[in-house]
Amino acid sequence: MSGSTPRRPSSSQASSSLPEGALRPRSELKHAMEDEIANQTFIFPSRQLARILSPKAPKPGVEAAGQLLLLHQYDCLVDQNPFNNALDDVVARLGTYTPQPPGAGETACYSDLTNFLTECVGVCHDALDKQDRFPSRRERWYSDLEFSVGKTMVDGVDGAAALKPDITGGKVISALREQRLYWNPPPGKHTHRITLPVEVKRQWRSMVSQAATYARCLFSSSPMRRFALILAFNQESNMFRFLAFHRGGLTASDEYNITERDGLKEIARLFLTLALWTTAEEAGLITCCNDTTYLLPGNQEGTGYVSATVKGAIFRSLCVRGRMTSISRLSLPTITSPVVPESLEKVSKPLVELGGPLRRSARIRDQQPIPSGSIQSEPIQHTGGIRGRSSRSPTHAIISREKGQPAAEEQLPELARSGSIATTRGIARKIVALSTVSEQTDDGQAQTDPDVQVKYIHPKEIIRSEDDPILSKLTGTVIVKTSWPGLDRRSNEADMYRDSAGRFGTIPHESDIQQHFWKIFARVPPKKPETRTLRFTVFGVKGKSLVEARNPRQLSRALAHFLLGWLSTYLSGHLHRDISIGNILMTDEPVKRKKFEEAAEEIAELCKQVEEIVAQLDISDQCIAFVTDGDLAISWKDYWTKERRAAKSGTPEFMSRALLGAIEDHLHSPVDDLESCFWVSVWSVLFNKDNAGDQSVEESVIKDNLIKNHKTDAIEGFSMLQRRRKHSNITQRFRPVLLEWWKKVRDQHMVWNDEVLEGAQENADGEYYLPHFHRFALQGVLDVSQVLAEHWDGEVDWESWAAPVPSA
Repeated sequence: MSGSTPRRPSSSQASSSLPEGALRPRSELKHAMEDEIANQTFIFPSRQLARILSPKAPKPGVEAAGQLLLLHQYDCLVDQNPFNNALDDVVARLGTYTPQPPGAGETACYSDLTNFLTECVGVCHDALDKQDRFPSRRERWYSDLEFSVGKTMVDGVDGAAALKPDITGGKVISALREQRLYWNPPPGKHTHRITLPVEVKRQWRSMVSQAATYARCLFSSSPMRRFALILAFNQESNMFRFLAFHRGGLTASDEYNITERDGLKEIARLFLTLALWTTAEEAGLITCCNDTTYLLPGNQEGTGYVSATVKGAIFRSLCVRGRMTSISRLSLPTITSPVVPESLEKVSKPLVELGGPLRRSARIRDQQPIPSGSIQSEPIQHTGGIRGRSSRSPTHAIISREKGQPAAEEQLPELARSGSIATTRGIARKIVALSTVSEQTDDGQAQTDPDVQVKYIHPKEIIRSEDDPILSKLTGTVIVKTSWPGLDRRSNEADMYRDSAGRFGTIPHESDIQQHFWKIFARVPPKKPETRTLRFTVFGVKGKSLVEARNPRQLSRALAHFLLGWLSTYLSGHLHRDISIGNILMTDEPVKRKKFEEAAEEIAELCKQVEEIVAQLDISDQCIAFVTDGDLAISWKDYWTKERRAAKSGTPEFMSRALLGAIEDHLHSPVDDLESCFWVSVWSVLFNKDNAGDQSVEESVIKDNLIKNHKTDAIEGFSMLQRRRKHSNITQRFRPVLLEWWKKVRDQHMVWNDEVLEGAQENADGEYYLPHFHRFALQGVLDVSQVLAEHWDGEVDWESWAAPVPSA
């Protein structure tokens, strides 16, 4: 069996060991950022980073659609003579930075560095003004970029203490020098967003980890951001860097001494590149959605769009490197005739991937080889393939944007073409306090950046199964999920939905690296740079979280239905590998699906028993809970390569104890997924939105242990609750079910270890494991279904949480 990859720690608050409600100190957050980014850190000369950041268009004759292009296949604006002329002008006019005397404190350089940076931006714009090829200053994204000495931010992010950038960069920020600064300004506040933080220190590692905390805040304020740019200055060496954090990790410039003319030129090159930006897309922001609105394809060709209004959040996560999954509830208009833009020339064109972490592409204005202020866009892919029998059968839409490390020239093709390394274990997530999730209102919401206008992006591809309605045929509420899976996992979810279509409980449907590797947080480079794709998944089902169950009957039925949904997914050929509270949707009104009817020759008897217990539970074709999010799903038929088996997958708060704690060999099996189903059930009870008011101290301790991943302590505490009755009604009602469920999970793990793992040969593969996979998947669902059946007409069959709990 292959060696297991250790879980990458998360920067999410849910992964912190702090007591509930305590602010996360900066030191702990910095360590978490180092662990999260790990060895996905690369450095490039300023010329190459400038080409990555530059507006660009594919060279004549290069086919753009659907391809992953290398950097040398683009005409970049920074390569043209007018840019070089402007750069020479900047260097001639800009004075070098005057270093501080030895022994001067860190704060001593703030004022001079602030003035230097502001002057540099101004000189860059003056130089561009003299050239004919560039957009006018009023069209440029950073035309009014200024810097000021930093101050402590008003808002902390995701449970962390408020941060204080040493220098803050933003649009016309000097005019707001006396005002408080926010990452996410509250509605109605005449204040300012920080867009370009600057960190000053004497040591690179500490500086970069601190900069990563700022990037985390920028991703929080703009969740659809592709990258976050941070500037870093080493006071001791007078070296300056640009740091670009993205979903695949960190790409940085080489360090340059700004007290010397040669170093000054390279830093000016990068500032001049930023001055070329004219759109939010070029600044790394994705414009087909914001906090209030999503523009989604409204017809098969993608030439028209439907506008959906954000009504509330079901699940949100936060990270820099990772998937950053988010699930929101959207409202479609009553009449959803697709809006056709006046001209597709005014809409971002199909995306083309650049071989770099900050992928840029551009349409060519009037067939010119270099765009002048043209809209830059990313590759977009809408993929479907979810069949459903209901008229509300969901549509599956995926918008893809590639993010990996830049292929500088022809000698680095693998860095651009390869998929991501399978390091999706330990994905950074924020487990939202779902008991407090509510519909979106005008109060308490972060305001949308007024500079970012929502613009529809023409999709590269739309794939749906034949009976799937397009969005223009749907009305009411839909669910949209966004995430950044690795490039090699971009089709996992679509494959899972296609193969499980219509089933019960399923949604209706090395040297080159060494050359650029930066040993900042790790000493060993990755096998491949991480490449990630942004995906939008749209479901035509009005769903919510399990923690919003209104009564025992709804929750108990939802638990049974999602468990069968997991089994339906498994029997269709896919092991989910990321069962979590955020990946289960519950509906108020049942959705018609196929009845649960499965059979296979080698497991026919177990299938028959499951069908019998389903009949005993009176489960028909009316389904109220669905398994979603197939980003980490894997076909168990193709599971048996060394690399695929080595990667740990899942959301830490719900991963099995064996998987979470494995430091050596561990094969992710159905037994692990079934334990994740148990933790989801525990979470849905203890974190129910109606369960907070009357919880005991013991229940609060259990919740705290769940958040900290202290699963053994959590289940021991849960077992102890039976010794007294001063606990919440909800917990007492489900305590017998969950305790019996846990016993089944524990026993199954023991049998798996004793009979399967102990009996496996060193090179055992699917021929050995698959019969055991099938048997344990069916037996696990059968065991839990029998537990539910024993209580089906008892304490979990009430239509009110307030009803008295039956005596033991």
